[in-house]
Amino acid sequence: MADDASARRFYVSWVDRRKDPWPKWAERAEGLPDGRSRKGRSIAHRAADDPEWPGVPEILDGSGPRPYLGPILTTLFHPRSPCNLKGVQHVYLLYEKDLAERSPHEKLHPVVEQIGTARGLADWHERVHLVPIAGITDHADHKQILDAVKDWIDGADPFNFRRKPGREKPHIVINLTSGTPTKHASWLMLYWEGVLGGSALNAFVQFVQGDESRREPLRDVPIDVLSQYVADVWSFWDFTLKRRCRECGVEHTEVTEECRRQLEGVFRHQPLTGNWRDLMRLADQVLLLLTAARGGRPTPLTWNRDHLEQAVFRTFHSS
Repeated sequence: MADDASARRFYVSWVDRRKDPWPKWAERAEGLPDGRSRKGRSIAHRAADDPEWPGVPEILDGSGPRPYLGPILTTLFHPRSPCNLKGVQHVYLLYEKDLAERSPHEKLHPVVEQIGTARGLADWHERVHLVPIAGITDHADHKQILDAVKDWIDGADPFNFRRKPGREKPHIVINLTSGTPTKHASWLMLYWEGVLGGSALNAFVQFVQGDESRREPLRDVPIDVLSQYVADVWSFWDFTLKRRCRECGVEHTEVTEECRRQLEGVFRHQPLTGNWRDLMRLADQVLLLLTAARGGRPTPLTWNRDHLEQAVFRTFHSS
């Protein structure tokens, strides 16, 4: 890969089961009059030889016909998208291998091919990669998703971390629009763990989301405040604590109701400016203050409100 800006720019997204290649409601429905979608809206498909959007559905209403696209088609082909195929070298579209025929990737691929060919992008097939991710059977299991994506990154080295760094460090753009909330959280976990790059791997990571309300294809997503962008902070915390328990040989025990309320209050009101690192520090303080060594081996976690309060203070307020 040449050492130029576009050659070091990568785009990553899950294929969206509901919206790729376009929302399911935009398809024609059986039993309704011709040209009506599943929601009863008037639609038509562009001609197969259309130079811009061949075969793509468009909504017909008073404001004039307009293509109705899913997040991937919007990102790759919208003229205002900062991650369209003119601006990135490699695109990785992840899909769950275990979904088999329920995955929309097979429907997405020929649409991308049709649009790319119509626009004269002869090398699109060398740059757009459909990536099967195996081993995900529970969409709410952070560990399954983290392990599966880590296996892909470690095995395929999609961002060329194992290659000698060039003049332009890798710029990795990750779209948080597609996928479940657990997948969104997992991208952030991978980032905070350093799996996606950062200074250690000389890479720049950028998170984006679709923004239909502003009629812009994508907008940046700041990640300086964890609670602002992750709905279930408790899942992050639970995952972090269990992992630290495994690493330190401590038996994890379920938090008491009193201590859970105390922690939930912390997560609601504490800005968590260190994101993942703050949760790691809190977990380490919990292990330090809520366990005791017996015969050289630590006891299980023993939840205690006063000791937990000390752990919170040491994490967020101690200099």
